[in-house]
Amino acid sequence: MNDQPQKKYRNATALCALATAAALLVAGAAQSLKREAVQAQGQPVSAKNSFSSYYTPKASASQEIPGASLPVTQEEERYRVTLYEGKIGVFRGGEDEPFLIADVSAYLLPEEDVEILRRGIEVDSFTGVKQVLEDYR
Repeated sequence: MNDQPQKKYRNATALCALATAAALLVAGAAQSLKREAVQAQGQPVSAKNSFSSYYTPKASASQEIPGASLPVTQEEERYRVTLYEGKIGVFRGGEDEPFLIADVSAYLLPEEDVEILRRGIEVDSFTGVKQVLEDYR
């Protein structure tokens, strides 16, 4: 018998086995690198004060209007939305530490938005804060 055709099949079979092993190795590596969920930071929001209950879609974003706000639903208080450790932080009044940090990476934002956030956005109400944060999500 002729061994030549069997050698061709052996080579093809070995090549397929090698490709399958490589694919399994890549799939296993991808599964091991899967990101874990990041715990949310800040205060929980009750259902009656959820972000979507006061949000009205608009054609233009409010982030370039320094005093942008909606009707006050919580007590009158000043907030400052600015960059904090590579993310967006919300500060009450003149506090040094943010009470809320949005999980939005600053390096993913356009340069104009980063510059606006560096200067800081002053907002009159927590509802206005929610609107500004919605613009950056």
